[in-house]
Amino acid sequence: MSRFTTPAILEMLGHYNWRVHEPFAFYLSDDNSDVIEVPAGFITDLATVPRIFLDFATARRQIRQSGN
Repeated sequence: MSRFTTPAILEMLGHYNWRVHEPFAFYLSDDNSDVIEVPAGFITDLATVPRIFLDFATARRQIRQSGN
């Protein structure tokens, strides 16, 4: 199950952008093998998924479907 292990502490920069104040991690699986680490200073609109994460998710799905 996906989960955060620490709170995401954000600062609102305007109507659409937020800055991460402290690094945090988001775990994609129960065994902690798939994790996304977000560094302090990262700016997000909280809606757009960065391309690198889409590529990662697609690759993991393909590996799981192939049985490897």
